[in-house]
Formats: sequence, C-alpha cells, structure tokens
Amino acid sequence: MRQFVLKILCDLFPNHPLLLRTDFVPLTDKKCVEKKTLGREGANVRILDTNNTAIFSTEGDYGHYKSIYQEYVDLPVDTENRFYQAGVFFSYEACGLGFRREKGIIQDHSQFVGHCVI
Repeated sequence: MRQFVLKILCDLFPNHPLLLRTDFVPLTDKKCVEKKTLGREGANVRILDTNNTAIFSTEGDYGHYKSIYQEYVDLPVDTENRFYQAGVFFSYEACGLGFRREKGIIQDHSQFVGHCVI
C-alpha cells in the first residue's frame, strides 16, 4: 500500500524536492523503477530505461499485482559496487538507524550493516 501513498503524495505536492516522481504508467522521459503495489522485500522489481526496456529485474510472488512506476535515482555505492539503503526505526520516536547493502536490488536477504552513532 505504501506505493499508493507515494503516488498520492506526488499528486498533492508535484515537483517537491523530497519526493520522487511516481505514476501508474511508465515514465518515458527518464529511467524508472517498476514496483508492484503490494510487493515487498525487492520482489518483482524492474529497472526500466526510457524505452520501457528492463535493465535489471527480480523474481517474486507479486507479479500479478498492479504496477507503479517511480523515478530512478542512484543509491550510494561503496568501492565494491554495493548499494546502500538507510532505514529509520520508530517506536513512538526515532530510535534506530540501519543500513542494508547489496550489489543489485536490495531485498530481504541483503546484508544488514550494523553501526553505532556516537
């Protein structure tokens, strides 16, 4: 359901600098990511070029759900070409920060990178 929220936010706040453009049809003017509306953990994700051709994709159990398309941006990469994605954890307030890393699309089996903020 969070993918629907992304689309609603983009409609309410077009061109907001903190939101990636999101639509129910492929973006034809730039590279985009196709996600399934009820998909999770990196399943059934495709990175598409401007010709709607898949550059990279993952398998999964969510292929029959409606697609949503989000503007592609590069995640931070280390010297071993692993992408990093930050996650903030909440329990009434922000209480933790974690990173996952992967050489492709970040999925449920991607490596968790533990750290401490002092």
